[in-house]
Amino acid sequence: MGSYGNDDLPHKWIKDAQLSLLFSEKAERYTDAKVTCKGIEWKVRQSILCTRCPFFEACFRKGTFKEGEEMSVDFDGDEQYAVEALLIYLYTLEYPNQNLPIFKVPAVQEKEPKPAVPEATDTKTFKLKSEAPLDLWKERLALYRITHRLGLDSCARASLGIMATEIKGAVQSSNVSEFIGTVYGLNQEEARALQEKVATEIAEQKLCVVPQPLLDPVLISHPLFGCDLVKALRKKFMDLAETIANAESSSDSADSIMFIPKRRRRIPPRRK
Repeated sequence: MGSYGNDDLPHKWIKDAQLSLLFSEKAERYTDAKVTCKGIEWKVRQSILCTRCPFFEACFRKGTFKEGEEMSVDFDGDEQYAVEALLIYLYTLEYPNQNLPIFKVPAVQEKEPKPAVPEATDTKTFKLKSEAPLDLWKERLALYRITHRLGLDSCARASLGIMATEIKGAVQSSNVSEFIGTVYGLNQEEARALQEKVATEIAEQKLCVVPQPLLDPVLISHPLFGCDLVKALRKKFMDLAETIANAESSSDSADSIMFIPKRRRRIPPRRK
């Protein structure tokens, strides 16, 4: 799966053109459907969504569901930033990274607006309608839930893979208990490896970054986390014991070599 870090110019132009179809005000005049979530509306093209996601193909089929008559799909059960990330993925077929400079988050209105700074002509930016959370793991897991539910396995697996590389930062965050509870709330088999990695990371850090009061509620509500944590700690201690034993064995061998008394050379008696 590609990424927005690719600096290949032809690829960049194609990506900008695809995003323009989603975020450009001019392109919105020629759309034929809409996606909504908690007060935010995105005007979309059926030709893009229906050919890339069976869920939208079924929804927009006329005479089957209410969505097909109203040409509108509502995602009020999901997070706004997850729905927008889903649309970015369907338009570009790349894993969405909303933190890149090409995206503008919704600006907070100031009392005295600052003068506009002219932007570089070779850089196109797109204004997002949603605001991503401060914790990246929330965005990753929210996108995983929605893409897994819609059968977009490639994006779902990418979300888990990227999340696995960001576990250390999530474990050290202030809402670590919410993070652990959310990860262990996933009941998909493919999320099992991520859950074990979370428990391993906490064990590797010797629980020093996770206070006990924060762990207690998670251990009660998610017994599987307690089992994984015990396994990870057991492996940690066994590896440590093996390392110490090997070090002591090496030390004893070195000491025995250093303190072996040298055998005296036998001098034959002189002949008379």
